[in-house]
Amino acid sequence: MNKDSENTPIKRRYRTEYLILLAGIVLLFVMNFSTVRVVLSRISKALYPLLLGAIIAFVLDIPTDFFERKLFEKVQQPVVKKYKHELSFALALIISIGVVVTILNLIVPQVVESMTVFIGKLPEAYELILKGMERVLKEYPEIQTRIAQSVPSDESIPKELTAAFTNWAGGAANFLGATLSNIFSLVFAFIFSIYIVLGKKDLKNQMDRLLNWLINPTRKNKLYRILRVVNDTFSDFFVGQLIEAVILGVLCTVGLYIFRFPYALMIGSFIGLTALIPIVGAYLGGAFGLIMIGSENPVQGGLFVIFLIVLQQLEGSLIYPKVVGDKIGLPGIWVMAAVVVGGSLFGISGTLLGVPLVATIYKFLVKKTLQEEEKANALQEKVDAKKYV
Repeated sequence: MNKDSENTPIKRRYRTEYLILLAGIVLLFVMNFSTVRVVLSRISKALYPLLLGAIIAFVLDIPTDFFERKLFEKVQQPVVKKYKHELSFALALIISIGVVVTILNLIVPQVVESMTVFIGKLPEAYELILKGMERVLKEYPEIQTRIAQSVPSDESIPKELTAAFTNWAGGAANFLGATLSNIFSLVFAFIFSIYIVLGKKDLKNQMDRLLNWLINPTRKNKLYRILRVVNDTFSDFFVGQLIEAVILGVLCTVGLYIFRFPYALMIGSFIGLTALIPIVGAYLGGAFGLIMIGSENPVQGGLFVIFLIVLQQLEGSLIYPKVVGDKIGLPGIWVMAAVVVGGSLFGISGTLLGVPLVATIYKFLVKKTLQEEEKANALQEKVDAKKYV
């Protein structure tokens, strides 16, 4: 097929119409942003369990595919050969659950112990606060006068207590409902992910048959090439993110031991776990570490924050670009944008999916730009050559 046929008047007209349609959609989106945001929020809540299940399935499929190719591919026993996919998935699931349980065993007992110590110190802290308040009131009697003036009358106290209790009960009910909803979503997502991984071959066959009915073989092959790029980008991202999280967790644990911070193994493991979330994950784990260390020694808590910021900056500058950035080929500014936008729309799932999704789009845009530049350069060379003929 002649390349110049791509620029026929009909194709240029269709391209113009597509651009006008796209501009109209963007304009409609901007003009009705508040309504669109509400609709997207409702859709994201409805799709959240399915989206989370798809993420879990994709992550579990990486070790499943590895075990199937490296461990069970050469086994000739009929039973193993027949069920190698199921056995690979079972092995990947057991290892994944084992890792999570091990981390929880490191974290939960020390959290319980720390909270017990913290609660035991509350009476002592309460006495110190009372003594401090008494000393301040003696030194500054005008404060006591203002407090006395702001104290509500005896008649209004029951009403305020009733309103406070109502607000507290409503907040507790909302928290309980949200917790139960998240637990249900997580259980449903996990079950959904199992169905996806175990039924991967059937899903592929169904998709292939559907595409054969909808589009011609040329377009189908082009779509499959695009999907392979998407799959490779997502796989590289999750593998790189896992390696980066392990490295950060190990470095954090070693650093905490070297500087003699308490709960080094627990905090390092938790930061490694939360570092699976790009950019912000390590700081979420750091907030947990600050609470644990600061409850024992506020000064050490402040030093821990400084340590984590320095470690995160070094890791973000030296390790993350090599382990994750080079794999997905996405500049840092777009990584941050993907995390912020994806997280605001779909929560943690959006944070995890945003980076590889934007990286995939970025790859296609770069490829298309390079192709257009090559065409423009080739055309310019032809024009220049004609000048000297």
